[in-house]
Amino acid sequence: MGSFFTNVQVFRGDHVTTDALVAALQEVAAAEGLVPAAAVEAADRALVVAPAGPRWLAIYDERTESQDVTALEALAAQSSRALETVAVAVLVHDSDVLELRLYERGALVDRYCNRPDYFGKVSKKEKAAAAGHADRWQPLLAADATAEALRLAWAGTPLFVEDMLAKVAGLLGWGEGQSLVGYDSLADTEFPRTTLRLRHAVRPVWEQEVAGPPLFVWNGHTPELDLSVGDPLHVACGVRSAGGSGRGLDVLVQGAALDAGLVTIEHAELVQMRDEQACLIGDADFAGPAGGDRVAHFPDVEIRSGLGGEASGGSRRQEAEAATRRLHVNLAGRVLAAGAGSLSVVLAPREHPDGGCAFAISMEVMPTPRRRRF
Repeated sequence: MGSFFTNVQVFRGDHVTTDALVAALQEVAAAEGLVPAAAVEAADRALVVAPAGPRWLAIYDERTESQDVTALEALAAQSSRALETVAVAVLVHDSDVLELRLYERGALVDRYCNRPDYFGKVSKKEKAAAAGHADRWQPLLAADATAEALRLAWAGTPLFVEDMLAKVAGLLGWGEGQSLVGYDSLADTEFPRTTLRLRHAVRPVWEQEVAGPPLFVWNGHTPELDLSVGDPLHVACGVRSAGGSGRGLDVLVQGAALDAGLVTIEHAELVQMRDEQACLIGDADFAGPAGGDRVAHFPDVEIRSGLGGEASGGSRRQEAEAATRRLHVNLAGRVLAAGAGSLSVVLAPREHPDGGCAFAISMEVMPTPRRRRF
């Protein structure tokens, strides 16, 4: 697996200082309803500013580390506009893609991407727009660097794009250590920095817990399975809590695939995210007759209340908090006979069974392939 990181490089010129950049970022944040967070408060967003060579400052934004290109572009444009300077948005995706976007006083001046068609086909016009125009970067280059050297750096095909980025950093005078990292990898660095911890002045609706009886809503499952006789059976389903808190839930499995004896369901595990780690919070065997409905009971599992909203693109803290309101169930069993059928999996809160969520899963079971004799 390659590296994923983002940063913004801001040209100092003769007037941009660390304090000026921090103040500009605070003004931009204030316009978005964010204020400095006290030391004892959890931050909704965090940014770090650090010197990045004699002529540059670097910004690392927690929000853009999810590869949020829109947020990254906005950060570069806002910084360059507020300080009447130049800023470059830097994105590395899986060590395969390097994206550089050059902004001057808020306007996009140039874009370079080594693989503009990485995520799908693009037109010749789009490829040309992402090819980079080295002459537009000439005023930013170090004293001994040339536009031709930048063109050659872009023309390379390195195994890891970090090697290309290191060459670009040298030509522009960026600090290599500050340009080849993002917010998530700052813990491995020791250069000086200033951290901005920001919090919504008006608390967002997603912090408000939902009242009422427990209620589950869909959060993903595998709708179809292709199996062979003798295979182990693995089924995964997920729910999100959208109602009030509670305790205990039941997992019911029924359907034609059970009735016809195509499969049997034997065991269930419940998994929940805690401290950004997937944790096993319960496991149980299924009860019930073979060839009939099967039930697994989890009487002691805590059901956390839902949140007022789970809008995508939220802060990392929002996403982590929302994840603790989701439950994932893994079902294990065996494949017994050939045929086609379906399963219905229901996750139901014990205190409010009508608040359960059902999943339909179809399956086709093929006979066990014959072994060849040699």
